[in-house]
Amino acid sequence: VQRCFTTPLAGPLGIPAPSKHETHNSRLDYWEDDGPEDTDEKIDFQDSALLHIRKAINDIVVPRGVTQVPHNLGEPKAGKLKASEWYSLFSTYLPLALIDFFGDTTASGVTNSNQHQLLNFTSLVVCTNIVASKTISINDANRFSQAYLLYTETAKLVFQSPKILPNHHYALHLPEQMKWWGPLSNVSEFAGERINGTLQKMRTNGIIGECQVEGTMLREFCQIQRFVSQKPT
Repeated sequence: VQRCFTTPLAGPLGIPAPSKHETHNSRLDYWEDDGPEDTDEKIDFQDSALLHIRKAINDIVVPRGVTQVPHNLGEPKAGKLKASEWYSLFSTYLPLALIDFFGDTTASGVTNSNQHQLLNFTSLVVCTNIVASKTISINDANRFSQAYLLYTETAKLVFQSPKILPNHHYALHLPEQMKWWGPLSNVSEFAGERINGTLQKMRTNGIIGECQVEGTMLREFCQIQRFVSQKPT
């Protein structure tokens, strides 16, 4: 079953495009003025949202080339998500799943807690969309700064005593890096991670640190690359 939407989509991420008079930033400015809500009114995201996401994953059909995420997302046997799965989750699956979730939960009564959670989530999706873009402009870098600022501000309202991690600081440098280097996908670690995955699958017979093993792995890797380069495009 493929999900259909009556509203226009903004790009391949499936995020509903805002109307001319209701942009993402204008909605955020309105919600930023609201104070924190009582904890009794907050959505139990851990349970209800996760169940909603798992159900939605079964209904979402993605084209070839888009990494699929496990249907039992969040369960121990699903294992850890790879980098491509994390990206696919935030760029494709979660926007399609959680827009419905927040729409259903706010239908009976809009609360500041629901609005802050939706704002926090959509700001992170906007940042993900910009960072993964193949083309970048100065305006895109500025939009990232604005969206990431709103993400951090709403995180203080959504989460109790949020833990600040190094990645939160690293992301502050992304706008300048985009202005210097252009699309960050050109300098991402995806290629290096795939090389590591290929090397880890090579059998070493438990012998590590001898030049013979490293030389064998390098020769095998070069053979694979030559073979791949001969495949018809």
